Amino acid sequence: MSKKKSLFVTILVSVLTVAVLYGLHDMNRNIFSILVGILAVYGFLNGAANFCGWLGKEPVLLPAHVKSDDDIQIDVSTYDDILAEMRGEVDG
Repeated sequence: MSKKKSLFVTILVSVLTVAVLYGLHDMNRNIFSILVGILAVYGFLNGAANFCGWLGKEPVLLPAHVKSDDDIQIDVSTYDDILAEMRGEVDG
């Protein structure tokens, strides 16, 4: 299904759901309250599941051309120069 069609169907179902809820609110407030409660619990559980899935995704920290940590070579000469300079200041 294309994105345009899926957006149209989603809007249509949402409008129909609002119409049903509005009609229930006018006709029978007890059934309206039960249905809204069920929808609220479903929405909360769906949101919690989506949040858990989002937290479970590991971010990709390596560039696309690097396959593993072993492919990365780090130039430590700058680190050694800075360390030597710092030791010189501390010792001197």
